[in-house]
Amino acid sequence: MDKQFITFLRKTMGLNQEEFGEQINFSKVYVGYIETGLRPVTKKFKNVIIRSFNLLEEELTFYYMMHKKLNDKQNNMKN
Repeated sequence: MDKQFITFLRKTMGLNQEEFGEQINFSKVYVGYIETGLRPVTKKFKNVIIRSFNLLEEELTFYYMMHKKLNDKQNNMKN
């Protein structure tokens, strides 16, 4: 899971950084650090997202893989 996916997930949910942070009990500053790459996406952060949004780990992994596949496809189309 990477910073681009966290931004994608947050925006897909229609949340700004502050709202997303409130949902997962992290500050908007920390969410911003993750989205800009100043902090890594840790296993703890991933698990908090899973719990906070009532997801299964497999669901989050599926969403990430689809996001990655779409990004790869878009990047290939640019080349």
